[in-house]
Formats: sequence, structure tokens, C-alpha cells
Amino acid sequence: MTKTSEFSWKQEEARGLMNKFKEFWSSNPQNYGITGGTDAATGDANAKNLFNLMLNHGSVSRKARGEGPTGGLFFGAGTVWEELEDLVADKLILEDEVKQIQASQKLKDLDQDHQLRELKRDIADKVSSAKTFVAGIAFMVTLIMGLLSKFG
Repeated sequence: MTKTSEFSWKQEEARGLMNKFKEFWSSNPQNYGITGGTDAATGDANAKNLFNLMLNHGSVSRKARGEGPTGGLFFGAGTVWEELEDLVADKLILEDEVKQIQASQKLKDLDQDHQLRELKRDIADKVSSAKTFVAGIAFMVTLIMGLLSKFG
């Protein structure tokens, strides 16, 4: 049987904080260069304000192409907001839900670690390629100098 934890004692305060956040970042988009018009390059609609921009960044329903321990899942600000909304809406949270959130965080951390390892490997490959290139140039310079000395 799943254990439950009561956390309604701060629910109204949490809702108030979320509403305050939403109102602040939804107001005065022009102060941040947000016009809400269409994208000049694609003609697609742009976010009307910074809150919508944040909300559309990596919602749970979106998937990014890619590989790694997360199987291509995309975690972004929209995902975090959706999780917070779910938590604040419930008067009761199941222990399984807490475990799921913790597992999601672990997957995100694994994906970041995977990306860091890939970046380090790419850098090492580029350094190795650069060394090979420099060695090739040094060989060619030596060869050219040797040929010039025979004709000089």
C-alpha cells in the first residue's frame, strides 16, 4: 500500500507565490523586448510574455530528439512549472509521486553527466586531431626544407 503525506498546511501560500510569479512575468513584456508578434524568419507566433516563454520551454508533453540515459526526454522550465502546479493542486501527495519526482531529477542529472562526458570526449578528439594535424604540418615543413636544401 502506498503511503501518503499531508502537506496542505502551505498550499494556499504556495498558490499565492505561484500566482505572484505568473503575474510578474506576464506583465510588461515590452520591458524585456517581447513583442508577442510573429517570428520574422518563420512566421510562427512568438510568446506573448516571459511567463509563456518559460512555460513553453520543455513541457512534459514535449520530447527532444537525442540519445542518452533519459531516452531523449526533454526537461525544461515548463516541466518544472507543471510539476509544481500538480503538487500545489493536490492536498495529498503519494509517496510514489515523491519517488517519481526524485527519479526524474536523477534522470536529468544522469543526462547532464552524459552530456558532460560527451563534451569531454569531443574535446579530447579535437585535441588529438589538432595534434595529428600539427604533426603532419611539421612533417611537411621538414620535407619541404629537405627538398629545398638539395636544390639550394
